[in-house]
Amino acid sequence: MQQLIDQFFQMARSMWRFRWYAIVVAWLVCLGGWYFLSKVPNTYEASATVYVDTDTVLRPLLRGLTVEVDVSEKLGLMTRQLLSRANLERVIQMTDLGHAAMSGREQDELLADIRNRVTLQEMHAVRQRGGRNPDLYVISFRHQSPETARRVVEALVSTFVDDTTGDQRARTDMAQQFLERQIADYETRLIEAEDRLREFKRRNVDVLPDQEASFYARLTAARTNLEAVELSLREANFRRDELRRQLDSTPSTQRGLGLDGAPIQSPTEERLLALETRLDELLLRFTDNHPDVVATRNSIAVLEQQLARETESGGSSRGRSSVANPLHQQLRMALGEVETEIAALQVRRDEFRTRVSALQQQIETLPQVEAELQRLDRDYEIMREQYNTLVARRESARISEDVEQAGQDVRFRVIEPPRTPIAPVSPPRAKLSAGILLAGVAAGAGVAFLLMQLFPVVHGRRMLHELTGRPVFGAVSRVWSPAALWKTRIDFAGFALLALLMVPAFGLALYMQITGRSLMAAVAALGGFS
Repeated sequence: MQQLIDQFFQMARSMWRFRWYAIVVAWLVCLGGWYFLSKVPNTYEASATVYVDTDTVLRPLLRGLTVEVDVSEKLGLMTRQLLSRANLERVIQMTDLGHAAMSGREQDELLADIRNRVTLQEMHAVRQRGGRNPDLYVISFRHQSPETARRVVEALVSTFVDDTTGDQRARTDMAQQFLERQIADYETRLIEAEDRLREFKRRNVDVLPDQEASFYARLTAARTNLEAVELSLREANFRRDELRRQLDSTPSTQRGLGLDGAPIQSPTEERLLALETRLDELLLRFTDNHPDVVATRNSIAVLEQQLARETESGGSSRGRSSVANPLHQQLRMALGEVETEIAALQVRRDEFRTRVSALQQQIETLPQVEAELQRLDRDYEIMREQYNTLVARRESARISEDVEQAGQDVRFRVIEPPRTPIAPVSPPRAKLSAGILLAGVAAGAGVAFLLMQLFPVVHGRRMLHELTGRPVFGAVSRVWSPAALWKTRIDFAGFALLALLMVPAFGLALYMQITGRSLMAAVAALGGFS
């Protein structure tokens, strides 16, 4: 560390020998830099902030009734068109910037210069409580004349607002004219399609009695219905045969019932029942060979034979105790219903057979006619849908135009109008002046360092020992005379004075550049202020 410090001081002593060269170079660099900086003209910037409300109250209310226009996209397009040649030429005419540009080349250069100086910045505002999200557009322009900068920004703001509203209205008018032409064209084509469809139906009215289904669908339906009817007919025939079998095995009459619900018995049956009861009582008291038992049994046998004869012959006594069998009647009614159903099914089967036969005979011509009808229907439906869509869009375009003319689509408001700037924005004279001062000091130090390298000297015994590598036994000290010492002090004071004068010179140069005054006027102004 000590070695580095010693080397630094040795270098400083060596550079000190060329201090006057260094201070002269530093002054020359500073004066030259400050002079050229004073020749650089000031640039002033004028700006304006435009508030663009793209989320109006009517937008959600008219959603679905008007043409949905992407206002943000429209504004983005207009911001890109703002710097077009046509708009810039209009700005030049409004601000009289083109009076000096006579030739076409000069005008092109002027347009390019204005385009490079214009800055358009879009800022999205913070979403507010109401959910609306307006946009802020900052339009700025730089020029050597502050008044010109302000007038150019005013012209740009006017162009931006007029183009954004006027271009949309022009496009709306063009869209309505296009829709009117398309509606008239589609109306003519729709009438022609209706005439073709009506004429085709008139010619084929006897071939196409049913327009709801296609030929193959109707043929399939007829065959399906025929199969279903035949199946139902087979089921009905089976039920009829079964009912006939049940009817044959069911008697037409049955024994009647009394008031108590018991079957009504004939006199023979009553006597037979009484004898059977008596036989049971006799068997309880006598044996089977008892005369009363035998006589009773013989009487029972006679009555049983008589009852059998009455049953077979259907005698009066049996007929008086018999009634019509309800099951037999129900079977006869069911059989009648089934036979009626069979007759109806046979009629339906014959009808479906006729339909299937007729459709099969038309299998060559009818599908072609139906295909032609479907094509005509499809063309007509397409024309009608397109026509209705165009009419609806025309009405939406009219409502949208009314909204735009009322100023409810996009609202502009200049919240910060352009003002004539007072302070220039470039060049940054304070920073550049300080940089020139530092550059001058660095240039002087560089010159002293270069001369030190070209004309080196030895300072002290240690440096001589390091250069030669030989031991140094002694040194002769320099003795300053009073005159030499006084001269040295005067030299140092003069150098220090020149070095310190660079600071007020920096301030004077900065004041002259900011105010634009000459050296004498700046000195006089500073003297009067002091």
